[in-house]
Amino acid sequence: MAQGLTCRQTPAIVQLLELICQRAVQLQPCNAQVLCQLGLAQLDRQEQVRRLNASQGGELLSQAELSFRAALALVGEPIAGTDPPEALRKQDWFQQAKAEASSAKKPAAGTSQASWGWVSHNSKIDRQALVGGD
Repeated sequence: MAQGLTCRQTPAIVQLLELICQRAVQLQPCNAQVLCQLGLAQLDRQEQVRRLNASQGGELLSQAELSFRAALALVGEPIAGTDPPEALRKQDWFQQAKAEASSAKKPAAGTSQASWGWVSHNSKIDRQALVGGD
């Protein structure tokens, strides 16, 4: 790792942090604290993308804002709710995870497929880069 580089500036760590937060939100979509952590992870990723290419990162900033708005709407509410806030449902990653979860519940004829709810096993994040394996 380059000298002076923090963990949050390392692409693999930033991606892993966002993935962890997304999965936590999938498990507790009405938890304001988890949504706030997701927003922070999305901001870290946006900052990283912006450093690499100043013209990109606007979509990531919008996603982070939606996470913060969802968290704000849930402050003081019970975390046991199952109906995700509108600001969360608007996010691309959430819509994709929901679609993958519903397609996982419908295995092809003659096949067996485990369903893990909202937690997606097929993520846009390059798992090889995260774990350094093949």
